[in-house]
Amino acid sequence: MRYITNLRRKIRNLEEEAAELSQRLNMLLADNEVNANENNQLRDFLQEVDQRVQLQDALNASLEEEIRELRQLTEEEPERQSFDLVDSQPSTSQAACLPGSEDEDDEKPKAKKPEEARKPEGKGK
Repeated sequence: MRYITNLRRKIRNLEEEAAELSQRLNMLLADNEVNANENNQLRDFLQEVDQRVQLQDALNASLEEEIRELRQLTEEEPERQSFDLVDSQPSTSQAACLPGSEDEDDEKPKAKKPEEARKPEGKGK
């Protein structure tokens, strides 16, 4: 009789332990599902961030190229301006010697801006 009582007690203990383990397993499975969803969200976020970084890198490279080109133009432009100014504008002493220069002061053509000087006339942007 004691043997049967001991077996029943062991069975009850094992059933209780199985119930506890089953409950723990369910909790771990739920946690695993939550972690898998969070992992997927983080992967998507990481891909978005990576795409933004690639786009920003491409934009930065484009802007650096444009800056380099503008610097080259500005380095060349003072040389062009100095040549244009010497060739196209008479000095004040030369202007005073020209006939009718005093009367034409009101009608002096304005000097073109450097960017206007490079554009062909008649074409507007």
